[in-house]
Amino acid sequence: LLKDNLFIVVFLCVFLFAIYKFFIATDDDDSDSSSEEEDNSNVFVDDGRVKLRVLYGSQTGTAEDYAKMLQTDAIRYGFNAVSTCVAEYDPATDLTSDDSIIVAIFATYGDGEPTDDARDFYDFLKDQPKSSYSLKNVNYTVFGLGNSQYKIYQGMARFVDKKFEHFGGTRLFKRGEGDADALMEEEFDDWKAEMLGFLSQKYETTPQEVKIEPKHQLTWLDNANVVPFNAPRGIPDNKMPYLSKVLVNKQLLEEDSDRSTIHVEFDIKDTRIRYEAGDHLAVFPKNNKTLIYKYASRLGVKENMDKTFRMTPKEDERRGHYFSREVTLKTAFEHFLDLTHLTRKNFIRAMAAFASKKDEARELEEMASTSEKGKQLFDKIVRKPGRLPIDMLIKYESVDMPLVLFIELMPRMAPRYYSIASSKKMHPDSIHALVAVVRYEVPCGKREGVASTYLENLKVGDEAYIYVRESNFHLPPNPKVPVIMIGPGTGFAPLRGFLQQRRALKEKKQAELGHAHLFFGCRHRDEDFIYNDEMKAAQQDGVITNLHLAFSRDQKEKIYVQHLIAQNGPAIFKLLEQGAYIYICGDAKYMEKDVHKTITDIIAKEGNFNEYDTEKYMQKLEKNMRYLKDVWAP
Repeated sequence: LLKDNLFIVVFLCVFLFAIYKFFIATDDDDSDSSSEEEDNSNVFVDDGRVKLRVLYGSQTGTAEDYAKMLQTDAIRYGFNAVSTCVAEYDPATDLTSDDSIIVAIFATYGDGEPTDDARDFYDFLKDQPKSSYSLKNVNYTVFGLGNSQYKIYQGMARFVDKKFEHFGGTRLFKRGEGDADALMEEEFDDWKAEMLGFLSQKYETTPQEVKIEPKHQLTWLDNANVVPFNAPRGIPDNKMPYLSKVLVNKQLLEEDSDRSTIHVEFDIKDTRIRYEAGDHLAVFPKNNKTLIYKYASRLGVKENMDKTFRMTPKEDERRGHYFSREVTLKTAFEHFLDLTHLTRKNFIRAMAAFASKKDEARELEEMASTSEKGKQLFDKIVRKPGRLPIDMLIKYESVDMPLVLFIELMPRMAPRYYSIASSKKMHPDSIHALVAVVRYEVPCGKREGVASTYLENLKVGDEAYIYVRESNFHLPPNPKVPVIMIGPGTGFAPLRGFLQQRRALKEKKQAELGHAHLFFGCRHRDEDFIYNDEMKAAQQDGVITNLHLAFSRDQKEKIYVQHLIAQNGPAIFKLLEQGAYIYICGDAKYMEKDVHKTITDIIAKEGNFNEYDTEKYMQKLEKNMRYLKDVWAP
């Protein structure tokens, strides 16, 4: 009996350890030599200089890039500067004991949300009582990145600024804000120069000349590792996405259309990917091969594209391994570098340092400056023509930039997010995306969306790196609750998932469905009425009760979804009074604002409310998560 019990205990221990290793173990358990080395960029070296920490929260990498730029410039102003991702910074202990100046750079994701890496930081400050938390020793300033097309502009930066002050922190300099819909980099440069000048004077630092040179050294290797990401050990995420096969890729528009909208399905069978209708599919795109070799040719590295390399910090730098693993130069250019980003001023400043022709160097130096002449020159040479780094390198032919510096200065490729266009209740082994392919022209030439064209060119059987980002854009827990769904064009994506979810419940007789109105719009019934069979079947089968269609250009006067919503004002208000949820997906610049105004007008008219009561009604809808938006700015 003792032997039997001992066997059972040993068996259970082995079993539990196996579960831990497969389901719970994180990247920290990975002893693979290719895993990311420790990053010491956020550790101060005590050398007597005034400490300045650039604390950042970033979704697409822009806020991180701005943080690195500010760190470099702060060192130039005589500060002992480091940059730290907020995900690696504990507000409960690190912030309260930090004796450095805090320069917080926070992006706002979507309509007022914190970025993924700042979620825990946001939740802590939001829920912390003032009586038990103090930042009275914290000296800070804040810069925010946002887009004024969204209703809640600069939500995260304003939140951090307000909370730091609320908990007793001392604001050293006014908050700065950059608008992605305007001149964000210029706004950041102006604020940064004024802020660093002020702090340098206040703390009596000694500015120093910092030579522009690579911070890393590049070593060519003999092995040929071309895999950009480690395979996920648990649930796939932005560090370890899942390499998924394409099951379906089809064009949804008619052949004679001058646009392209595609339906793509990815295989997630036997994976740990879980999703709900309304979540976001993250896709890591690859750069266009023609563009890659255009860069490689200009940089003089065409012969090295298939060689493996590593980038390690120089002795005087405190940053970790540049990439998470050793890869070929081609893989780095394909997966890690955003080659289609508009040229930034830090790149131009570096070009000036490596230009052999004096006239080119002078012009580039002026262009990178914050002077009025420099701003005008940047606007003329870069912004208006839409010049990419490759365009600048070709225009200024005397620039001989080192490959390592080029890699350091290029923005990192960020995943692109698409509203999931399916429900796991109907498609447990696949995940669907609805993608409008982006193509346009600028004075410098033709441009295309790096992710949308990448997806368009994938063939069945090809593979792409994906993962799922959760959202709060979900159907009510109770299927009987009425819903009003508004999604013109590709804004229909999450609503398609909603229809599938409701159909699955209906077919399995798991629940009684409440009333559902669907408002869809496009240009022409015969050209871009995507998924029309599914919408019509949904109405016919009772998955939705009402289908409202707006074809904006099929008649003399344009008709949009907001016009149909207005026509159904009494029915909309009646449903709201019965507890209906409203879902809006699509363009934030025009559609969402027009729809918001229309719904506000309906509430005022049908409820016989004044302006104050109407606003309170809308606020209550939003607070109770009954007015949900999944919108994007073009």
